[in-house]
Amino acid sequence: MSAGASPTISPPAFEVAPFHPWHLAHIEPRDSDGIDLARIGDPVERGAAYAAAGPAFTGMRDGRIAFCFGAVELWPGVGEAWSVTSPLIETMPVAFHRLVLRTIESQQRLHRCHRLQASVRQDHRIGIRWLHRLGFIYEGRMASYGPDGSAHLRFARFL
Repeated sequence: MSAGASPTISPPAFEVAPFHPWHLAHIEPRDSDGIDLARIGDPVERGAAYAAAGPAFTGMRDGRIAFCFGAVELWPGVGEAWSVTSPLIETMPVAFHRLVLRTIESQQRLHRCHRLQASVRQDHRIGIRWLHRLGFIYEGRMASYGPDGSAHLRFARFL
């Protein structure tokens, strides 16, 4: 860098904000997430239930909703993770993964969540690999679990 030149600062890959229920109605989900989102009823009502039940966040990219994720507290120390993603995460997959992993780790400690569990459609290969990368451990298959009666796989991570 020459003397007097300013360093180039890249904008963050995603801007993270508190989750609002209407975000679920305005995200353009990836096909894999849209399957279940379309079957859970009114997305704003579902979003309100998620927002009331535990910490939740929304990631934005270029003014558009890229992802929403959070955890529903089932009882003290145990949460159920959820997420809805758009194709925008595919533009910055490493940044997305690192942001979600840091958030999970910090929120799990902050809320003293000794068990965080998640489910994923049995046919969602990318989601299964991602849960493993986030430190979740496979626990078993749940027949007829999804809103459409599809089989899901249960994963959990521990403090």
